[in-house]
Amino acid sequence: MSRKENAAESTGSGAEQASGNGDNGFVIDLPDDFGKLPRKLNERPPGEHSPYPDRSAKVAEDAATQRVKLQRIDKFRSRRYALSSLDGRTEPWARKIAADFDNWNARRDPTKDTPVLMFSGEKAVKVGMSDAQIEALTELTNGEVAALRFEAAAVREDCRIQAREAGQSLAAQRRNTNPVRDRWMTLDQLATLPAPVDLIPTLMGTGTLERWVGMSGTLKSFLALDAALSLATATPFLGSRRFGVEGVEPMQVIYVVGEGLAGINDRVAGWCQERGVPRSQAVENVTFLNGAAQLASDADMGDIRALVEVRGTALVVFDTQARCTVGLEEDSATQQGLAIAKVTELVNDTGVTVLLLHHTPKSNPEVGRGTIAWTNALDTEWAVLRPDPGKFAVRLENRKNKNGADGHAVAVAATKVDLGGGRSTLVLAPEAVDPAAIEVDLTTAPIEEWTGHGAQFALPMLKLAQANCIPGVGLTQTRLAEIAAEVVREYTDHKGRTKKERRVCSTGTATTAIKLLAQGGKLVVARVDSLQHTYWQPKDDVELTDAERVALQATESDDAARDAAGDAA
Repeated sequence: MSRKENAAESTGSGAEQASGNGDNGFVIDLPDDFGKLPRKLNERPPGEHSPYPDRSAKVAEDAATQRVKLQRIDKFRSRRYALSSLDGRTEPWARKIAADFDNWNARRDPTKDTPVLMFSGEKAVKVGMSDAQIEALTELTNGEVAALRFEAAAVREDCRIQAREAGQSLAAQRRNTNPVRDRWMTLDQLATLPAPVDLIPTLMGTGTLERWVGMSGTLKSFLALDAALSLATATPFLGSRRFGVEGVEPMQVIYVVGEGLAGINDRVAGWCQERGVPRSQAVENVTFLNGAAQLASDADMGDIRALVEVRGTALVVFDTQARCTVGLEEDSATQQGLAIAKVTELVNDTGVTVLLLHHTPKSNPEVGRGTIAWTNALDTEWAVLRPDPGKFAVRLENRKNKNGADGHAVAVAATKVDLGGGRSTLVLAPEAVDPAAIEVDLTTAPIEEWTGHGAQFALPMLKLAQANCIPGVGLTQTRLAEIAAEVVREYTDHKGRTKKERRVCSTGTATTAIKLLAQGGKLVVARVDSLQHTYWQPKDDVELTDAERVALQATESDDAARDAAGDAA
């Protein structure tokens, strides 16, 4: 018998005890599990319905779903797709991707952030695309990805340029740094302005707009590089004392290489070798721009102006004008006027000299191609002519000089310089005349004071040209030398030897004298025929006596007329 039953038998029921004890009969009936440990919080008795789902099952299901999603992200993460491939698609995932990136592109800083042009496979998974939908998209190749990144970077760079140009335009409108009210001058104030000083004597001024024009193959770039290196190293142009300035210090030069950059290094090496100048001097003072700078561009000209001002640049070379005015109609004064205005502003504001190299039309090798507006704006213009295509020899002939007399000429020859290793280049020097032998300025000194080989025959050769040249027709250098060397008589000297008396002198001496006359501006170009042959005539009339005219007249009096008739034919 259990303890409970024994207790019941011995004591009786609760009611009996209550009555026996005199209680009122109230009895508390406790549940059977009273005093035992409580059940767990979420535990329900068997068969009892719970209003809450099974949380542990839900957590397990979510974890499994997340694992699958992460596996899919890892699978497609490295793939890239063009954003443009979603154009025209209306699926919810396509609209979601397009909307997300449209919002990003709208909020981005255009000068710092690149636009989004593609999306990843990870993005595709996150917006709910299925594996089949992702596989249906065209994946970008590595090259296509690189191209889109380059395009995005280009868009950002274009935004930077636009912002810079807009800023410069706004700043210019605000400051008006050169108002008319501040530019009135009296004659006395004008007299206090410093006198113009040539960068290169008789060839190039300071703070001027210059241009050298010529056909392809006339060594324009060699000439411009010679000028740039000469200024950068304080060396006379062409190595000639005629173009040297005493006490000049090396200057800063900028050379804009619109074409032919690959050959510059050899040209510099040959020039330094021939002139005996350390290459380090050129390296220190010459800065090259790889590719053209557009003269009508605010951004390009702003960058050049900044470098000019920082370095105190003396000369900027633009090689060539055509490469630096891309997109501007060459014959349009209006369009080219945009470039003229920018480059003129650079010259006026900074005091730098600007040299433009430009090509000529085949029909006329003495004038620049395109609108005459450029010629009108220039301070100085030189034509670079190559009379003999078979020789590396050219002539610089002055066609315009706003601040002085024009008509000067410089004869230049090119010599080949061996650089070793199978490489060679050309270096320029004055043609046929030793610069050390010329002790005077041929352009200002009287002919009687000229020095150097052939100088004593310069005046007789000038008179010979006056006696034989038809104005506007002229004679070639070769023909003038032939006339000078014609034998007028034979005689016997005191030793009984037969001698020949020439009209003036030998052909070689006559040629040298003619070149001196051209350098001194006494002989000028009368015309250039279709074969690029140059015909010369005296710049000014020379006083001749009747006897001199007869003595100097060619044997065939109609030579010049025949030459003119042959050219016309």
